[in-house]
Amino acid sequence: MPTTATASCSTYVIRLRPMLLALAVPLSARASVAEAQRMVAPAVDEPCAATVVRRETLRDSTGALLYVAPDVVLAHEGELLLAGQATARFIANADGHTFTPDSQSFVGVRRTVDGRTHPIALPAALAGASLRDLRAVPLPNRRWGVLFFSQATEVRRTPKATSDSLWYGVLGPAGWERVEAIAVPTDIRLNLPVARPMLARGGHVLAAVPAERRGGSAGVLLLESERDAWRTRFLPTHGSAYAGLAFDGSKGALRVLAVHPDPEPAPDTRSSNELYLYDPERMQNSRIKLSVFPALPAWPAHDPTILQVGRALSVAWLAADRSDAQERRVPTHLFVRDGVAEPPHVLGADASRVVSVPAGNDQVHVVTSHTSHVDSVQVDIHTLPALSRGVRLRHSTSFAEIMGAGRWNDSTVIVTLLSRTITEATSIATEVFWIKAQCSPVPEGSRVP
Repeated sequence: MPTTATASCSTYVIRLRPMLLALAVPLSARASVAEAQRMVAPAVDEPCAATVVRRETLRDSTGALLYVAPDVVLAHEGELLLAGQATARFIANADGHTFTPDSQSFVGVRRTVDGRTHPIALPAALAGASLRDLRAVPLPNRRWGVLFFSQATEVRRTPKATSDSLWYGVLGPAGWERVEAIAVPTDIRLNLPVARPMLARGGHVLAAVPAERRGGSAGVLLLESERDAWRTRFLPTHGSAYAGLAFDGSKGALRVLAVHPDPEPAPDTRSSNELYLYDPERMQNSRIKLSVFPALPAWPAHDPTILQVGRALSVAWLAADRSDAQERRVPTHLFVRDGVAEPPHVLGADASRVVSVPAGNDQVHVVTSHTSHVDSVQVDIHTLPALSRGVRLRHSTSFAEIMGAGRWNDSTVIVTLLSRTITEATSIATEVFWIKAQCSPVPEGSRVP
């Protein structure tokens, strides 16, 4: 998103707010978070302090500070891609310590295998567009596929909005190789948020977006590229607040995650934002309701991610608990094996963000963050399916809610946080941490090449 030389830090913070807003969904649960944790998750030891292998503040070749909203945090073959709907660049003044905003426009950064950071120019076709919910996927030969969601006006109070268009670009080592609009059926209205992550397999790229047919049903619009041409399919569900895509590890078939009310709720119950898994080839005949907390009313699910983990599917989400004045978002996770959902695990009392990161050995890292004090963020990394002790990073920052995460290798996770500096002026930047995902007996850890 373009910035202006006269913009203040508050302008950038306003741009970030859509990512921080929570959906207000009616809730019937009255049980406490502590009760849920006691019922569905075994006790584990306190997490160990995180071993930070490497830490970098995002800068370009001139030393200017860079901020990128954490829509995309992906690593592949030693390269790191960060991209987002909001960006900011701050150049150093003559004193070398005071930074002022610069009008240079970019959409993300690419950290190449040599450790150099390269800002990514906004594609010319999208100049002046209001972008939301960028998504990306690694492609062969050091290329990346990037999905852009473009809309006409800013969304200030709700994260769901009608889009103008979807665009897809292929980013190569030398820049954008192509950027094209994806044709969406005229009777389809797209909604936010776009499913994460995107998928790529056998030369095909797949994505999903919650959608509605004008005057008709709600569901998920499935997007699939075939020889550089895009095919779309509308998959009707019983509403769709969120969507997700993954390949079933046991059968290799595509599975669609949809969050919507129960079409057949139990008597005297109220259903909202429950998790369902579908086979896109059979849809309603394949619907599987994922497990909810035993003996408790369903807590509305938000911001889900679904990943293939060996032969299983990993599903993580934030469950909305408003049984008291705290209005907590409870990080929760379950596995689906051979079409059967296992009981969920509560991964903490509260979180502002949850991100699933693939790991080796049929495991997944579930990364959560929340404000632990007024000016610090707490990041927890849980390695599943074994409910491990986990690791914890505490970091001082005034904007603790902003967090992205990605996989560097089997044992190391990348976490991005927002940093703010205040001298004569205020500036913000993205900080990148390489963190060991297991407890380490060696305090300094091992170096990242």
